[in-house]
Amino acid sequence: MRLLTKLFTLNFLFLLCSLSLLADNKDKIILTDPTGKMIRGIVDTNPLPQFHYIETKYNVYSQDQYFPQLNFKQKQKLKNNSFLGNSFNTLATFKNSNFLFPSEYFAIKINTDSKELAYYRIDFKLSNKCEQAMNIAPKWIRNDLLIKFRELRNIQEGYDALYAQLILDAAKEDVRFVDEVAFLVAHIAVESLTTPAFRNGDYKNLLADVRHIYTVVDSLKYVRIKEHGSYESGDYYTTTEYRHKVNKNSQAIWTEIPYDIYYWYVVHPQIHQELLQYKDNPSYTTQRTWGYSWRNFYWSNPDANHDYTPVNQKTKVGEVKEIPRLGDLMQKPEILFDRDYNLLLFNRPFNEKVNTALNVLGNWCSRAIPGDPVDNNFRPIAPNQVLTYHLGRCGEDTQLLVAAARTCLIPIITRITHCEDHVFGAVYDADRWQHFEFFRGGLVVSGWGWTHLDHNGVYEELAPDYWIISTVNGERPDGFAINHTEGYTKTCELVFNVRDTNGLPVDGAKINLHGVPYAFGDKFNSIQYTYSRSEYTDKNGNARILAGDDKIYLYKIYHKNFVNGQYPPDSLSFNIAVGRVYAGELTGPKSQAGKVYEQNLVINTCKIPTYNITQVNTIEKTKYAIEVDMKANDILIARNSGRTFHYWNEDSSGYLQYFIVDRNNFDKLQNGKPFEVYSEFNYQENGKLQIPIPETNTEWFLVCSNKLSTMHAQYLEFEANLLEGEFSYSDIETDFNSHCSISPNPFNSVCNISVPSDAQLVEIIDINGKVLFSTTETEFTWEPKQTDNAAYFLRTKFNNRYYINKFIYNK
Repeated sequence: MRLLTKLFTLNFLFLLCSLSLLADNKDKIILTDPTGKMIRGIVDTNPLPQFHYIETKYNVYSQDQYFPQLNFKQKQKLKNNSFLGNSFNTLATFKNSNFLFPSEYFAIKINTDSKELAYYRIDFKLSNKCEQAMNIAPKWIRNDLLIKFRELRNIQEGYDALYAQLILDAAKEDVRFVDEVAFLVAHIAVESLTTPAFRNGDYKNLLADVRHIYTVVDSLKYVRIKEHGSYESGDYYTTTEYRHKVNKNSQAIWTEIPYDIYYWYVVHPQIHQELLQYKDNPSYTTQRTWGYSWRNFYWSNPDANHDYTPVNQKTKVGEVKEIPRLGDLMQKPEILFDRDYNLLLFNRPFNEKVNTALNVLGNWCSRAIPGDPVDNNFRPIAPNQVLTYHLGRCGEDTQLLVAAARTCLIPIITRITHCEDHVFGAVYDADRWQHFEFFRGGLVVSGWGWTHLDHNGVYEELAPDYWIISTVNGERPDGFAINHTEGYTKTCELVFNVRDTNGLPVDGAKINLHGVPYAFGDKFNSIQYTYSRSEYTDKNGNARILAGDDKIYLYKIYHKNFVNGQYPPDSLSFNIAVGRVYAGELTGPKSQAGKVYEQNLVINTCKIPTYNITQVNTIEKTKYAIEVDMKANDILIARNSGRTFHYWNEDSSGYLQYFIVDRNNFDKLQNGKPFEVYSEFNYQENGKLQIPIPETNTEWFLVCSNKLSTMHAQYLEFEANLLEGEFSYSDIETDFNSHCSISPNPFNSVCNISVPSDAQLVEIIDINGKVLFSTTETEFTWEPKQTDNAAYFLRTKFNNRYYINKFIYNK
């Protein structure tokens, strides 16, 4: 049966490869199969804009030879901080934690006379109700709740208390519900939580959704809820375990899934494109809920006026009269999956003896949507409306599949291949993701309707000329896209390093990747349909994208500090990541499996905002110092699919700015005026840092700032100790700057360059990041090959850090 199924698949997919273009009366192009039935969708045939392709220098490495560039940030760190005495005294200690949005700061007031430290936190205080809610939520989720409560309160005071009360209400009903409700408050996008419908009552259905999980679990034979820890201690969490097989002939075993998989892909109500709502809004004709959550609607079929069981569709391929109620059907399977990787035929019987839960669910879903839409202009999005409409393509199929799976407590994620115009699902099968979909239209002449439980690579294996995959994106319900490309195709890596005109890293820059060929052709003639994936630069300005082979790749970068918010600034211009331009057209070489394509970019029109600071002196000796021991995580806060997400980088090491100011300059800082500082330290990472305190006054402020970040928040835990002793300090910035010279600057012919004698590497880079010259010499003369005026950057590796110096050619 497996071989026969794959042979059928091969024949149909090759029919699909013979796509033709037909124009209808509306002057649209519809991609069709030989029967004339639409497969992909509608592409506008209005005159296309003229796109511009910019070739940039990119370095190509094999994956086993590639070593990522070290950070380009100019981090200040004390080289020597020796004690002249044999010991020092700790005068005061302060411990705390904090959360800083970009540009926020807090301060510690230092009094060397009274030997005291006082905490000046940012201007935010949790309401009593929010504190009560956080105190009963699991400890591991309290930081996420803190961020969400701040976001809600920033929109309007009282929104935070509304959702804090929901957590408290969950505890009153059943303490087992608290962690799930707290997770939903923390991880449903703030845009959804603040809609009028949600604020006016829809939010209460989140508790009902959690109640559904505990109500139905005992009737499902393949899943059990597992509670860990104790509510009273705050150290607790919930997850599920599943009865499954590691192969078809093995004995069934129970395996518990990671708790984050349970919360994100069983509990969370967001699927993909739909509005998160429970009551209908008459304005949204494709977003009907009929007043029910999809969990309730799918499981119970509760509304006689919108009974989903009658299907009543018949073609020459076959017939589907009705489907059973999902809640009845799914009580029969005894195991989740037996890992019999296969493509299962449409309209197969429900055989209780051999059916796994995934087999049964895929069969039910394919019968629920057996036909293609009659009118392409009406495509339901809300899961309940999709189920009652019984027509759709891959978008509707996936809305249905994900809703049905989570209703039956099966963890499932939405996966999208934007560039190839397909969307589907993947189930977490005990210890890994398993591809899961029914591939459309079992009653359509050109359709299939099969349940896909085969391995990920079956697309390219059976139709390699049609499925040339760029990226596969697993969509976390809050909008964060996880790269799930591996396994679907052979891969390469695209690496980006983005810096501003001063060589500072540009964090949070959104890199939109585009691929050619794409679903509708092999020419780059669409921004929308060639789009493949977005990636954001980290604190070091770096981003990495795992992508498929055999593609030409282009990209555009978006950031609020760029001209027009984008680079290149012209909306019709794109940089080439892999490929070339010949006679105005894109051409190869295409991406190769196992290769790394590295782009180093300096955006000379971008300048990352910094404080207007003057450092008034360098402290060499002092009696006092403050020691900071910090542990920080950076959190990317961005939007995707209209939803704000928070991505915690567990591997991050912090990158905060510290400086010492007196009272007068602290007041200037708070009022947004230029100010003077002592002992400035930028881009500090986790660990201990001793900061000298001048002896000229007794009152000082240590400021800890996230000013240098534009898109990353920082959560930090810190301890501050006021020390008394005899300290001497030497700053390596002085060592470097005193031995670095570019003369003349600007220059009109040649320039003389010298750097410290123990510098490890010296490079000259143009504004596009292209390395023009590299040497280990520390004194040399350089002349540019081009004749146009331009800005260049001297990049020097010294004491295991990189320094960037800008110089100008102006003939």
